[in-house]
Amino acid sequence: MKIVLCTDERNVPACAAKLRNFDVTRVECDRLALVQAVVSCQPDAVILCDPGLNENEAAYTLEFLKDAPLRPAYILVGENHWGERFPYAYLFSRMPDSLRIEDCVRKNKEPQMSSTLQDEKDMELSVTEILMKLGIPPHIKGYRYLRSAVIMAVNDMSLLDSVTKELYPSVAKTFHTTASCVERAIRHAICSAWEKGCKDPAFIEDNLRYKADFFQNRPTNSELIALLSDSMRLYCS
Repeated sequence: MKIVLCTDERNVPACAAKLRNFDVTRVECDRLALVQAVVSCQPDAVILCDPGLNENEAAYTLEFLKDAPLRPAYILVGENHWGERFPYAYLFSRMPDSLRIEDCVRKNKEPQMSSTLQDEKDMELSVTEILMKLGIPPHIKGYRYLRSAVIMAVNDMSLLDSVTKELYPSVAKTFHTTASCVERAIRHAICSAWEKGCKDPAFIEDNLRYKADFFQNRPTNSELIALLSDSMRLYCS
């Protein structure tokens, strides 16, 4: 698998361990050099890692390359909040491991989803993965209610403005229960996870862009639903 890496020379040793299984071409932090490397190497992925191109140069380069016939997976590493404007880019707070890079490449090569049902299935799988990484027990009702609430909120963000009056009743209707039961079950699921501790803080930090100290204080139902739905909408779609 071919990788083009654009980063400062000082950062190369830190990246090398994660990229040792790939054919890596490193380019200088120059947009012309990066464009030339992408055209000539035809890589599977391009990794822009801080410190590297400045924000304007990186944004210009991605905009220039977005319509390339064989568009590689663009992976932005660091606090690249400007990268959110490019829905086809994969954002990480730190260098992802080889499995995550391969996953980005695989997803990038998949044809765009043409079915709403297919989109919803992918969304459900992504939310499920994050809940499992958070350590929420899958055998309890709150797990299913929370997953459903997050997916509903992704599809209609206005539900976050009225969690008690609209979101809980919508989830309750799906599972033939009451809104109060939904609220209690989700709260219990969150308590269970926070008592045991997050199973994979690094994964959550990379995907939700929250630091490890986030897990020191248990969030409310509304806070966690808002966090998960917003993260799914921005980074996992």
